[in-house]
Amino acid sequence: MRINKYITYTFLFGLIFFKQSISFLIITSFPNLAENFDLNHIELGTIVSVYYLSSIVFMFFWIYLFGKYSRQKIFLINSLVWILGIIIFGFSQHYIHLLIISAIIGCGIEASTVFILLILLQMTPNESEGKLFSFYITIQGLGALFGIFITSYFRDILNYDWSFVFIFIGFFSLLWLIIAGIILIESKNVKNEITPYLEQLGYNLNLNEIKKIFNIKTNRSLVIIWLYSVPIVTFLNVWLQIYFQEYHLLSQMEASLSFIFLSGAEFLGIVFGGFLYDKYYSTKHYKKIYIAVISSIISIPLLVFGFLIYWKKNSLSTDIDLLSLAFDLYFFAINNTPVFVSYIILFLGFFSIALMYPFFLIIINDCNDDAGKNSMIGLQKIILIIGNVISPVIGGFLIVNFSILITMIIVPFFMIIPILHLFLIRNTIEKDFLLNIREKDDNLLNS
Repeated sequence: MRINKYITYTFLFGLIFFKQSISFLIITSFPNLAENFDLNHIELGTIVSVYYLSSIVFMFFWIYLFGKYSRQKIFLINSLVWILGIIIFGFSQHYIHLLIISAIIGCGIEASTVFILLILLQMTPNESEGKLFSFYITIQGLGALFGIFITSYFRDILNYDWSFVFIFIGFFSLLWLIIAGIILIESKNVKNEITPYLEQLGYNLNLNEIKKIFNIKTNRSLVIIWLYSVPIVTFLNVWLQIYFQEYHLLSQMEASLSFIFLSGAEFLGIVFGGFLYDKYYSTKHYKKIYIAVISSIISIPLLVFGFLIYWKKNSLSTDIDLLSLAFDLYFFAINNTPVFVSYIILFLGFFSIALMYPFFLIIINDCNDDAGKNSMIGLQKIILIIGNVISPVIGGFLIVNFSILITMIIVPFFMIIPILHLFLIRNTIEKDFLLNIREKDDNLLNS
């Protein structure tokens, strides 16, 4: 691989890393925001909902700009908007400020991930798609963990004000963007590498393409699955730390370490799944769908039992160092059977469910031509954003009126529906995949 291609990958994945860190700063800061601004769970969820609502509204605005003006410059301006927004967020003084500034962050941040993923798709051959999607999701997860960890570390260990971490991450994101922007604009090699992929963007989600992709049965089924499942499944990311704090009485830092532990299970599942899907890649069948179905079925009882096991911990003083805090939580877990069993079962549950994460992107890539991929990924992102708009409000309502436990165990029970749906459309997916393979072969012969 040419050195300039490595630079391009680094630039793009770096932005994904910081973007995901920023997204989780707000969620991890829920306890601090609630304390400083006297907010309940519904009001906290509304901050995230406004963030995603702004994302979907401005998604079309950025798509229009990408098609009309210099893609390199619009790409950098788009990134600058959400990075400056996160810095300003740290200076918020009222709840209304939080809502307005979260909308400013959202108006740019999600659009950039769509275009980055589309560029990566164009740069990566089909036989390596599983590894790409696994690495992409892993980078997102590492960014999320970084945001979670550093928020808790600055607050619980260093006793900094909640706002400091937003300014800190925003500053380093800005520095990354400046360096990457200079390389992108000034380096001919890098510009020549990324320009062909950027030139293919800017025409996603037009009405003609939407009609075309809905002619494919697999695409119609995927959209239906996303519409009803995303608002529920995203409970795991939004409310998992609150679950550890309220159900098990952990401190924010201990809850963050627990989140990181379970996210590690997800990363292992994602990476393992990516290699597994590539191993069973075939142009003659689509049996790899059973990997996603079986692993998801296994995850349901694991998550239910893992969440239900009750235990509580008396947290140490936040004045101790991070390493001592981590070891205290570790020894507490291994010396208490219910705690140990709970963590292990949840670890296996998160590992199993994560095997499915790259699969929907793989289906999009397998069943569509290049134009269809662009449109489907853009459509998936919009549905994901809509789900993230709804999810925090639904979750906040359930927590206020029922409990955090009820909110969490709804997820594995609800997963039965999309798993069954995916199993029922397995023959349709295989048919569309094989048809797409034949069309590609015919195009190669004709050319």
